[in-house]
Parts: sequence; C-alpha cells; structure tokens
Amino acid sequence: MTAVLLIILIIANYPLYKFFFSLMFDTTDDFWECLRYYFTPDLFSLFRGEYFKDRVSEMRIGSFLVLCGLCVFIEFAVIKNIFGM
Repeated sequence: MTAVLLIILIIANYPLYKFFFSLMFDTTDDFWECLRYYFTPDLFSLFRGEYFKDRVSEMRIGSFLVLCGLCVFIEFAVIKNIFGM
C-alpha cells in the first residue's frame, strides 16, 4: 500500500515538478548543461576554468531534486497521518 501511494504521489506531482524546473532552469539545454557539470569531476572543471560554474550547476540540480523529493515526502507524511496508515 505504501509503495502504491508513493507512486501515485510521484505521478500526481508532475505539474509541481514542471514549476520547480522552470524556477531552476531557463531551458532544457540549461538543464542538460547543469547535468553535464554534475557528472564532471570538480578537478576537471578547475583545470578548464569552469569550477564556479560547475559548483553553481551542481547546486541547482541538487536543489531541484531536494524540492521534488521534499514535496513527495511531506505529502506522504500528511496522508499517512490523516488516514493512520
């Protein structure tokens, strides 16, 4: 039952994820660039002179993931407390 509720919440929050996406990233290309920096080791970015851009991109991806996960967690906790599951 818990897994089903989590899946429903993840799917139902799609409009909220789109809103967070529009807050964090200008375009989808901006998102893919941030994702590229996320998987690039910081040392490589330092040698290329892109260290601070790498750090900001990692922070944006991390913030986006935390916001999305936090929404699902809070909704799950509220529903679980209301229905006493």
